[in-house]
Formats: sequence, C-alpha cells, structure tokens
Amino acid sequence: PEIGLLSSFLHFFDIVQYTVFDEKSASSSAGLGRELFPIPSEVGLLTNLHTLALDEALFGGLIPSELGMLTNLFLLILRGNQFSGQLPESFAELTNLEWLDLEFSFNLALEVPTLIGALTRLTHLDLRLN
Repeated sequence: PEIGLLSSFLHFFDIVQYTVFDEKSASSSAGLGRELFPIPSEVGLLTNLHTLALDEALFGGLIPSELGMLTNLFLLILRGNQFSGQLPESFAELTNLEWLDLEFSFNLALEVPTLIGALTRLTHLDLRLN
C-alpha cells in the first residue's frame, strides 16, 4: 500500500488538534460529541518514526498493538483523544521511548501496566486527567 512508500523516510508525524466547528458548538475539546476514528493499524509500517504526535486528533477506541512495531520512537503523544481499554502489551517493545503522553485520554484504563517497567529510557510519563 501507499503507506509502505512513506515508511522508509518518514521520521516525524504530527496531527495536532484536528478541530471541527459547526453552528451548534464552538467547542474544540478533544472531539467531545464528535465522530471518533481508530488509529489505523498501518501506522505500524512507519518503522523509522522517531516522533508520533496525535494530540487532540479525534481518535478513539483501542490503541492498536501495531504501535509496538515503532521501535525507533522516542516521543509518543496521544493526549486528548478518547481511547479505551489498556495500553497494548506490544508497548514493551518501545525500548527507545523517552516521552509518553496520555494526558486527558478519557476512557483509557488507569492501571499502569508492568510493561512500563520495560521502558527503561522513559523520562516523561503523563497520565493526568484520566
């Protein structure tokens, strides 16, 4: 697929605060009352990514386990979306991860799984307002 062409050279991917305004609401608060979209599993093909920032981008549902294939990531920002469930066990493979931001992620389970212990380079973990 087309995403395979990107995987060899894309190092930074950022979608920040995708906002839809309409006449009924002037709110841009993390997609409240808006249609949510899952993170496509194909994101796991972007194995050269160092930074993945998807803050306030109207994502919801389960966080795909394919994110664990992004072993070159050092910064992962998923704050301000409406995820549910747990962090995938595959996150234990993100051994280069230094920054993980899940602030204001609504329905994400707050139990800090043991896989966080595998992230030995992690210097910033934000779970506020969950």
